Amino acid sequence: MLVKKIIAVFLYYSGIAYLLSRIIEHKTLTYHNVMPDCFYDNKLHLGVSHSSTVFESHIKVLSRFFGRKKLKFSFDDGYLNNYLIAIPILEKQHLKGLFFVPFFKNNSSKAFWADRLMYLLSYTKPGNYYFDTITIQLDEDNREKSFSILYAYIMNNYGKKLKIMECVDSYLQSKIFIESEYFKLRFTFIDDEQINAIKESGHQIGFHSLNHDIYSQLSNEDIYEEFLLSKERLDFLNVNSFSFPFGGELENKLEIVEKLKDFNITNIYSNQNKRGNPIHSRISLPNTSNTYLIIFYYIKNSLNL
Repeated sequence: MLVKKIIAVFLYYSGIAYLLSRIIEHKTLTYHNVMPDCFYDNKLHLGVSHSSTVFESHIKVLSRFFGRKKLKFSFDDGYLNNYLIAIPILEKQHLKGLFFVPFFKNNSSKAFWADRLMYLLSYTKPGNYYFDTITIQLDEDNREKSFSILYAYIMNNYGKKLKIMECVDSYLQSKIFIESEYFKLRFTFIDDEQINAIKESGHQIGFHSLNHDIYSQLSNEDIYEEFLLSKERLDFLNVNSFSFPFGGELENKLEIVEKLKDFNITNIYSNQNKRGNPIHSRISLPNTSNTYLIIFYYIKNSLNL
């Protein structure tokens, strides 16, 4: 990180960063959870999340350096922190966001399956845990690796996902407790009334699947059925944007892009940052408030370096 800081400072004061800022393609920034500083404990489940102070720093630094008109913010998953934390910060800076939400979820729904798995592995005590045919010997140093093992197993045996999640949910019933306000912000969903309020406030609503399944593991028919089930809400909210769950190259299913036009979905986003795809690629920034690093990573990721 020290080397990157040195490079970032050099690019800034040499004027190279300024020159690059005038020629790069400004891509949409992607965020997931924006958590109050008091709850940002840097656990596994916050791996692609940001503290509220850092998020506000991103907005201020990028607005000052690139100009706010060039900035585009998107948010995936539709957890309550987007509504209660991220939106007030955006509106304080007179900015709007694009919020990709699941329909038919509400404050009483279970969190997405991958988040429940990360929640368990973030907080449960070290020890042996059994998931179908897999035994995880969990310790404080291998929580991320343990998630990667289970995620890879699910990717390669998608029919076993429900079995794995039965084990996860069983462990969660007896082994985990975090502060209730933290849990509510991080693991409960924005409800329909709040989604409507977001839309009425001038933000955009996009669709983010029903259950955050890995689309590459679903049939085209199953995916189409999700959109059919959601059509009434899609039409009511005038939704024309969709974000692939997970969004990586192995998780997307580009062959469905044309069929989604049946539902007026014309803007499709992922984190697959490659040229030539019929989708909008997005970039993310690390959880840092350092001005030079924010600018460095914005340019680096926009250039796909």
